[in-house]
Amino acid sequence: MKHFITYCYLILSIFLCSCHSTTKQFKALNEEPMIAPYSRYIKKQVLKTEANGELESIETYQYTKSGNILSSHAKYANSNNLETGFEFDYKHKKFNHYNHLYRINITGGDFILDNNNYDFIKLSGVNDGTIFENDFKYNQINTFKDGKIILSVTEVGKLKTETKMHWQDFQLIKLERQIFKNDKLKIYTQFNYSYNLKKQIIKLEMYSILPDKKIVSSETTFGEYNNYGDWTKAITFRKNQGSQGTGTVITTREIEYW
Repeated sequence: MKHFITYCYLILSIFLCSCHSTTKQFKALNEEPMIAPYSRYIKKQVLKTEANGELESIETYQYTKSGNILSSHAKYANSNNLETGFEFDYKHKKFNHYNHLYRINITGGDFILDNNNYDFIKLSGVNDGTIFENDFKYNQINTFKDGKIILSVTEVGKLKTETKMHWQDFQLIKLERQIFKNDKLKIYTQFNYSYNLKKQIIKLEMYSILPDKKIVSSETTFGEYNNYGDWTKAITFRKNQGSQGTGTVITTREIEYW
């Protein structure tokens, strides 16, 4: 069960970074606030997380000059069960996706963009059988209102993930995720975002309710903003997270701009 709760936190960045849209603000609408650019498009960014002085995870994201996601990869140092990655080919509208938790490796999946070729409306594919021996189908459908993503539903095998987004103007302030297995709710997770007057993310609060009603949570504060207004260091305090323990986690963010 610890892999499910860690996955809820880890997959959030990958989940929303696949979307891009222009707004009156530079900050890309529908992009997860934790990795969104503040004033200049990002070419590549790497997030490294350390717990108790040891490397825990590395997340890497690469983008086009206009801010669309090209690839993402997340890997935990001590667990292959959480590794996941995406690659997108916008010319042929194809994607590759590896997800150990879902037990899928998709090559040549299809995606549909909106009329502006910004946001992903649908992604679909089938496990290719080269790594995991199953015929699981992968389907993700995103729903938008007033240009903002408000619901995303992903189905793979017996698992179904429903994610609801709540907005205040152009800022994502709350995200709710429910993970079902065989149509039974297994985990509920909520993310709450806070911003300063400059509209920079300053805090992320997360809590999850597990099947045994146990509640685990974390609080992340962001700081050390660079010349372009992007944070470069985050400190997370975890509570009641089992083998991950209770304590402080440091995340550093290395950014290369276009």
